[in-house]
Amino acid sequence: MTDNDNDFPQLTASLAEAGIHGLLTAVGSDYVKLLKKTVLPQLNLPKPYTVRDLQILNTLYTSAKALTSTDVFRRTFLDPATVTRSTKQMINDGFILAEENESDSRSRFLTLSKSGRTLARTYNEKCQALFESKDLTISAPALQDIEKLERSLKSLQNRVKILSLKNFKG
Repeated sequence: MTDNDNDFPQLTASLAEAGIHGLLTAVGSDYVKLLKKTVLPQLNLPKPYTVRDLQILNTLYTSAKALTSTDVFRRTFLDPATVTRSTKQMINDGFILAEENESDSRSRFLTLSKSGRTLARTYNEKCQALFESKDLTISAPALQDIEKLERSLKSLQNRVKILSLKNFKG
């Protein structure tokens, strides 16, 4: 054993979490690149929409009720300015409908128009077809594995939120 061997940190939970963060960042980036190159061109959109725009559209599509912009950015974890800018554009293009919120004049309820629902459904179908493609040589994860990973990631997210609140009280 050399002196340099002591320079390597032992794997701890916090180092493992940092590794997970790096991996998630890389997977997220690769996922966005894949969708940009394969799915978005198939949608024949009137303007150059982004994966983030379609993430917002999909959030509205999967919601059982109308959402405010605040609801959308909390569910998507996107920056509030991004949600505002994207929803404004999609309202102008007729994909999203906005209805006044009588209990809060600063917000509006957002729902999908008929063309917005069609676009969201098409987007989901194209994503599903991509990931169920015979071209992929890896098998899809089992539902229980996905659920276990989701629970672990939510736990990690909660830990980060708690640490943020403790360390950055404002």
